[in-house]
Amino acid sequence: MAEEKGKNQSKAGMFIKYKPPLMGKPGGRVGGGTRGTGAADLFLAAIVPDHTGMTSKSKPTLCWYISRPTNTRIEITLDDGKSIKPVLETKVESLARDGMNCLNLSQFGINLQPGAEYQWFVAIIPDPEQRSKDVVSGGVIVFTEPPKSLADKLSKAKGLDVSKAYAEDGFWYDAVESLSELIRNNPEDKGYQALRLDLLEQAGLSEVVRQYKN
Repeated sequence: MAEEKGKNQSKAGMFIKYKPPLMGKPGGRVGGGTRGTGAADLFLAAIVPDHTGMTSKSKPTLCWYISRPTNTRIEITLDDGKSIKPVLETKVESLARDGMNCLNLSQFGINLQPGAEYQWFVAIIPDPEQRSKDVVSGGVIVFTEPPKSLADKLSKAKGLDVSKAYAEDGFWYDAVESLSELIRNNPEDKGYQALRLDLLEQAGLSEVVRQYKN
């Protein structure tokens, strides 16, 4: 037990530094918040930075936070800004758990085009007939080929070093995805969870961190 506790403290003591990309345009994060009517006390937030976030994958994972399980309909959309219809529009009728929820675009056969910026949104829809009641949160994502220096680091990295490499090179979505995977595979390890909260804090997602700690 003492050995396991020490391992967790060691991870929590590590620091993952997210370095926003120079190309990251400001204003990438939109919406979020709490809705008291129809979806009582539900807090929703897309796990995105406040600028255009990068991914090195054509089929990335999109994550959001919700404060409690709900049967209220949730809708995820992805828009390339060019097509008449969204690239993706899918509905989640219920969630089994609160906290972080993620969706991988590989489930839908979607490939992001390199260099193209996409807006994505997650929405709580308490009343499909009155969409003004929706709670919406989202951000902007761009698929960028990783530089050779990052590819070299990733070829040797394992576990937490993968998340660290992505974060240091500004690949927000991949850092969150890899760290979340470590948490899923090690649910009792509080060290990984502390590192993810710190990563969210660095991106200005302080309210999500506060919700987790309450």
